[in-house]
Amino acid sequence: MNAGRFLRVDERLLYKPDPYNQDRTILQQEAAVNVDLPAFADYCEKMFLNIYETNAEKGRKGLEWVIDQFNSSSRSSSSAEKSSSQGFSDPTLVLSSLHSAAQQPSFLP
Repeated sequence: MNAGRFLRVDERLLYKPDPYNQDRTILQQEAAVNVDLPAFADYCEKMFLNIYETNAEKGRKGLEWVIDQFNSSSRSSSSAEKSSSQGFSDPTLVLSSLHSAAQQPSFLP
């Protein structure tokens, strides 16, 4: 049995500049869940949305952690020189560099 036969999730993420602070971005995240199991639809939708909400919060914290690490790294002159001398063109290299230099946050496994 494939969940795609009875579960549909439509997710929408909208990023827009904060009208009050040009250094910030507002993220609006929405999800619509449709379960095609008449006897269990309400239960399954609530269960899925609860899990989705928990994971969305973890994702937000993770993104904020990465941004904080990037910002603190760019403020440090030695880190800035190291980054420019290594020529990070691939974002995964930047993230792995930040990850190895910083302690892993508690929300990551």
